[in-house]
Amino acid sequence: MEFVGTELIFIHLFLSFPLLLPPLWNLYALFTQPSHTKKLHALAVCAPAYYTLLSACAFSGFVIWAMLSFILTFKIVLMLVLWLVILVAEIKRHKFQKQIRREADSIKREKFFRFAKIKYSLDFCAFVMLLLYGV
Repeated sequence: MEFVGTELIFIHLFLSFPLLLPPLWNLYALFTQPSHTKKLHALAVCAPAYYTLLSACAFSGFVIWAMLSFILTFKIVLMLVLWLVILVAEIKRHKFQKQIRREADSIKREKFFRFAKIKYSLDFCAFVMLLLYGV
């Protein structure tokens, strides 16, 4: 049973590998785009893909977890907590971005972009660490 569980978790991690792409794309846009409008547009374009990949990752994780009879291990708890934290932070970023679009205050925009850079850097590092830890 342990071999099957290990293989299933490996398959889930392989299917979750595309989750590395949205944070990389957003970091690239945040660091290279010269204007605030282009940065906001790049983040807005990538957001649906990020939500979709997070949903697909959660679905495949729950299916595999059900196949493992909902046994709690450290890896599973770590994945659940990480997924929840990233989802909540992404929703917070999305709401903050909607607020920024309405206001022209440059201080709030810089605060938002600093928050987004930190968030996506942490997302990317967390996914890399989880993928390395899972293999």
